[in-house]
This record gives sequence, C-alpha cells and structure tokens, in this order.
Amino acid sequence: MTPVLNIAFLLEDPTSVPQFGYLFAKMFAMLVLLVALMLLSFWALKRLFLRRGVLYAPSIQILERKWISQKTSLLLVSVRGKELLLSESQFEVRQIQFPKAGCSHCLPTIASSQESVEKETPYTI
Repeated sequence: MTPVLNIAFLLEDPTSVPQFGYLFAKMFAMLVLLVALMLLSFWALKRLFLRRGVLYAPSIQILERKWISQKTSLLLVSVRGKELLLSESQFEVRQIQFPKAGCSHCLPTIASSQESVEKETPYTI
C-alpha cells in the first residue's frame, strides 16, 4: 500500500504555510549575500597578489627599443632590477657588454659566443 501524503493539516492553519513574499525576500537576500561574498573574495585575492607584486610587476620589462635597420634593433631590458642591453636581429639575440666604470677609451663589446651570454643570463629569451 502506498502512503498518501496528507497536506490538509497545512491548510487548516494559514500561519503554518510560508508566504510567497517571505520566500522571495529570503532568496533575494541569499543572492545579495553570495554576490557580496564573491566581490569580497575577489578584492582580497587582488590585494594579496598586489602585495607580492605578482600581477603588476613583471620580472622582465622592455624599457626601450631602437631600430638600427629593418631587421635589427637594440633593446634596453630590465631583468629583476638589472638593466641589460641586447641586440636583436632576425637570426639571434646577443647581449652587449658595457665597459668597466672609469674606462673612458673602452667601447661596449658584443658577447662573442653564446656560452658567455648563457653564463651571464640564466634565463632564456
């Protein structure tokens, strides 16, 4: 025998039946609470990442680029606070070495081999 659901006792007392306005207000309050919680968590994560410098402080920045020819350019790059001068062509990227401080007759030199560039720059471009 299947049980019969008897809801007649709910209809006898009108105060026991939840009203539509009350249910709608409760649903709307939950929606507002969830949106506020999402906005608060987004703000907290953004603030956390800004303190660490993850979002807006990249470790490699191209400060300036000067074109020498159509396919060759000089790049002034900042890598973790250290400035590097690179020459870029269609075939390779090389680091240009600055002369030592106090040497007025020295000219900047281009790193002669790829190994010397890899020793000074532990990152790949």
